[in-house]
Amino acid sequence: KRAFCAACNYKCLLTHGKHNSGRQPSWDKILALQDALRDPECNVTMWIDTDVVLRTAFSLPPLMRTSMAATRDYGGLNCGILLLTRSAASETLLRLAWREARFDSAPGLEQSAMRLILGNLAPLSSQMTVMENLVRFSPLATFVPPAVRRNRTLRQFTPLYHAAGCSLLPKRKEACAHYFKKELTLAAANLHPGRCPPIDPHLLAARPLANRDTFIAISEGGKLLTSCEWQGRADGSKRRLCPLTKGAAVSVNTS
Repeated sequence: KRAFCAACNYKCLLTHGKHNSGRQPSWDKILALQDALRDPECNVTMWIDTDVVLRTAFSLPPLMRTSMAATRDYGGLNCGILLLTRSAASETLLRLAWREARFDSAPGLEQSAMRLILGNLAPLSSQMTVMENLVRFSPLATFVPPAVRRNRTLRQFTPLYHAAGCSLLPKRKEACAHYFKKELTLAAANLHPGRCPPIDPHLLAARPLANRDTFIAISEGGKLLTSCEWQGRADGSKRRLCPLTKGAAVSVNTS
């Protein structure tokens, strides 16, 4: 991570418990992101979980088609990697997600909170881009987006590696560690100071956020959502709306 920042001349912030909120540690990323975006010199910030390897350096600003971007896994939006601009949309998502403290058990946590907010507030969801080829997941997780699976060029180019899901496979601990070390070796060979080229946006298979991205499984806190209803959209699709924590249902201005 430091090598990536050195390659692109970015400020690198490693939290090390600095934003300890008393909640599950995953929640602390919201406080860290809010801190980063308060810096007037920070126009774009990228959060990456501990189990993410930056395989190559790349410039962040050209990637931002909308105010926010993320990846997805087999379950939906994955918040282990988040790209946020200093914008009203980013500020609103972080603020409202923080209020959803009811998601207090793993898996889920802040990721389920963000899915809930994005699924309920169209002005925010329109500002979120899903980059299906920004990250490659562990081979043990067996998740490859269809758009990437069908395209050899995309499969050969993925700038990040995420070991998400490996913690759920205790019997494959050694295999998970093997793949992670392999990715670290690749990153060490690719990251060099001053070499931070832009990425062709087409290689990231970017698309708008979809209903399926904001689904919250029972095991991820879906059991906490009650009194939900389906609302029709102009395009004929439907969106599932669930009550937000009291005080979170506010008007959203993303301009």
